[in-house]
Amino acid sequence: IITKNENIRADLKRLVGAVSKSGLAEKEKERLMIELSFAVRAADKFRISTPDAEKARALLEKYVEERMDPKTKRDLESAKTSMDRAKLEEVLAVCDKEGYVTSLVRECRQLLSQIEDADAAIAVAMRSKREDYLKKAVDMCDEFHYSAPHVEEARKILKSVKKARQGIAKALQQGPNFKYKTIQKVVKFCESKGLQDMEDFSRLKKLERRISKVRQALNAAYDAVEQGAL
Repeated sequence: IITKNENIRADLKRLVGAVSKSGLAEKEKERLMIELSFAVRAADKFRISTPDAEKARALLEKYVEERMDPKTKRDLESAKTSMDRAKLEEVLAVCDKEGYVTSLVRECRQLLSQIEDADAAIAVAMRSKREDYLKKAVDMCDEFHYSAPHVEEARKILKSVKKARQGIAKALQQGPNFKYKTIQKVVKFCESKGLQDMEDFSRLKKLERRISKVRQALNAAYDAVEQGAL
């Protein structure tokens, strides 16, 4: 990593000096700017902020902005505003192909990185349905105001998990005078939301079955007594 960092710094110094020379032929300048764009992209990746790196960014920014086609610029602005991952990936692929490196391109690239991290966290949280994972993933999205269908779905799951946790705790705390209807309601809710792996759910489910058997036995006994009386 140190060697790579040093190589990037050396490339930036060399290219800044070469590009700054007067009287460059247009083709030669274009070649150098393309090379400079790769060096700046590497500097962005390694977060290099030396004077040469900042000068390289400024030179590239001016050069690219003068040549960037209006459609690409509009697409970048639209993708940034919408936070649409597919749009960001598509327009950044165009920028990579054309060698566009501007502050707007960097902002979109950083935004895409945040979205990728958030999407990965949301995916893990939704599979596990763990309250702590879901909360951290949703909070991560909220930090940069990211919203998408799967993010909102994770938010709904988090709400259900909280409700289920509170319901299970309340139902179990009612012992020894358990309320069968409350237990049934909580069990049904958990099952409808696919939350059977939650802590203490199996305990509540077993309790429901035991109470159900006792109730059935009592009903059978009452029926037998009534039939005997007749």
